[in-house]
Parts: sequence; C-alpha cells; structure tokens
Amino acid sequence: MHEEILQKTITNEYLGLTKIITGSYPAEITVKAAAQAARWADREKRARERKDLDFLRELAAYDTRQAETFIKEAKNILRANLERIKKFDPASLYDDRPYPPFVFKEAAPRYKTIARATGVPQKSFFGELFFPSVRRKRLKLEKEASQAYETAMRQYEERKTAARGGHEKERAVHLEAQSVYNRSVDQLQLDFERGRPEAVESCVRIALSGLTCPDLMELDFDARFLPAEGLVAVNCIFPCPWEIPRAVRYRYNETEHGVTPVEMEPEEFALFYKTVLLQLTLSSIHTVFKSVASRHIRQAAFNGLVNGPVPLDRDNGTEDGTEGASIYCILTCKVTRELFQSLNLEETPPEQCFTAIKGVMKEPLTGLLPVQPLVTAGKPPGPAGKTGSNRETQTATEPAAFRPGELTTLA
Repeated sequence: MHEEILQKTITNEYLGLTKIITGSYPAEITVKAAAQAARWADREKRARERKDLDFLRELAAYDTRQAETFIKEAKNILRANLERIKKFDPASLYDDRPYPPFVFKEAAPRYKTIARATGVPQKSFFGELFFPSVRRKRLKLEKEASQAYETAMRQYEERKTAARGGHEKERAVHLEAQSVYNRSVDQLQLDFERGRPEAVESCVRIALSGLTCPDLMELDFDARFLPAEGLVAVNCIFPCPWEIPRAVRYRYNETEHGVTPVEMEPEEFALFYKTVLLQLTLSSIHTVFKSVASRHIRQAAFNGLVNGPVPLDRDNGTEDGTEGASIYCILTCKVTRELFQSLNLEETPPEQCFTAIKGVMKEPLTGLLPVQPLVTAGKPPGPAGKTGSNRETQTATEPAAFRPGELTTLA
C-alpha cells in the first residue's frame, strides 16, 4: 500500500511564490504541480503586462479590466466547472512524450570560410603565368588552409560525437525516469480499480486540482475515502475574505496623481464571498461524483476550511479569542450521489442547492464563524513521513490543526 507522503517544492521566481506539493503517488505530484505552475504562469503574464505600462491612466484602465474579469470568473465558477468536468481516467496520466531527437546546432566548418580568413588569394592565370612566385604563394596558403580545414573538421566531429553521447545519456535517463513514472501510473490505476483508499483519494485530489476558478484564489484540497460507506470526505482550505480582491474598478486621481480602487460595500462583498464559497463547494462535490465511478463513491462530505484567527462565537458558547492563525471549518455538508445528481445546478442558485443538501454554515461567512464538520475521516499518525492505515468516521467537537497531506482530524 502507498502510505508514504511524497512531496515536491515548486517556485515562481518572478512572483516570488513557493509551494510544497504533496501526494501519495508520483502522478498526483506531477499533475498538481503542473496545474499550480500553469496558474502562476497566468498571473506572471499579467504582472509583466502591468509592469510595462507607463502611464497611470493606462494602469487604472488595465486594473479595472482585470477586476471585471475576476468578478465575472468568480460569479461563474460553478457554470465553468459544470461544462468542463469529465470522468477521471488514470490512463490519461501516462507520460508518452517522445524524447527530442539529437540536433547539433553548431555549423560545420567550410573551406571557403577558412580560406578567406587565412588570406588565400584567388587563382590568377596571367598573374601566375608571368609571376611564378604568386602561384607558389597561393599553393602554400591553400595547403595551410586545407590543413586548418581538416583540423577544424576533426574537432567539429569530436564535439558532435561528444554532444551525441551526452544526448544519448540524457535520453536514457529520461526514458528510465519516464518508465518509472509510468509504472507508478500502472500501480495507481491497478489500486484505483481495486478500490484501495489511498488510490481513490489520490484520484480525487488529482481531479480537484483541475477545478476551474480565478487564479488569484489559492485552494488546497485533501481527501479521505471510507470504502465501507462508499464515502469520500473532502477538505478544502478556502481563501479568507482579506485574500479575495474586492475592487470593482480603479480610478485615476488626477489631483493626487495616483490610482484608487473602488471597492464593494461590506454587504455586497459578504454576498459575493458567500456565493464564491458555495460555488466552490458545489463544484468540488460535482467533480468528485463526475470524476470517480459510482461503484467507489456513493456519497461525499465536504468541509470548507479557512486559515485565520478563530473569532468569538457567543451564540455557540465559544470564547475562543486565541491570537494567531488556526485552520478550522466554516462550512460543511454531506450528500448522497443520487440526491446531488437530482439538483439542477445550472438553474438553481447555489444557496438553495446548499440548503437542499442540508449544508451547515453561519452567516455572514465573512465572519469566519466555526462550525462542526458533519463528517471527518481521520487516521492516527504513523512514523515520521508516514500515516497510519486505520480509517474511521468521527464526530467533531472542536477544530484541530490541519496538516498538509492528510485530512484534518477534528475530534
């Protein structure tokens, strides 16, 4: 069984961002890293475009267009995911890309170039006829040029042979790494077909890594599968309200010679934030049911988490004023495949869909008030770098720390 947590660190130097990608199979690491890199690449492209602007009026217009695009994408998260999600196929993870053929870019030496560089004169019939020394000088220079050409060709062939040898070594290393990776995909596919929890969890995380949402929203997913119940429990760390852009446009202030954001009113942003989180929730559940076969997953639980200070919740008798950040749940639901598929996600507002599946949250969501997860799948920690294999459904009483690579145990 694959219980070791693998990891890979990726960076974007231009944006100054670094992230540790974790997973149970090499394919999961590869797919998630590629998805994150693509999102960063889009952000880098916009950042470079913005940096090239010379005038504040242009900057205000550019930022306004980006704000409008962000709001439009955020309001259409669910629709975008309903259109793109397809059944997950582990076979699509194979790396069958051919290694690039050998190309030696250095140009071969040319005799004419060497002759011209060494000053070999053109043959002159009459000049050499009347002045034999001219002919002797030409023949001497031609011989020297020929020797230089032969030496240059020999060195060129040596460099070409060495480069070809290096290419073959790199190709062999690439093919071996590709073979090892594809064997890991074979194992993932075999484990997935057998319904092994770690494989189903990995495939769920792979599918969720492709969730469509604005690239300014950083999401972190984890999943645990309980085969006896046919249930997958998903944790998603949502962005906090202060991490979500709230500008609707940008205004150039000629008097102060600056650019000022025009932001949503608090009530408007609270509704916007709630709509975004509910769309992410429904999109995630839709992705799970659409991507993974019903023989494995019959029901799903979803916990929306945030990483921030836990606010006071006097309505619940909670007096948690602890300083510092903690990862805890603010939104939770559990639903069967049949009930979820009966919902008209395209036409029904997200809040009504969330109510229909008996989801739990405390409004306003911008208040980040904690709720108890309806379902958590926990397992006790094993040796360093490993996790245990015991899985159980638990009822949470209070939030606990979330550790990357495993679902938080809130019990």
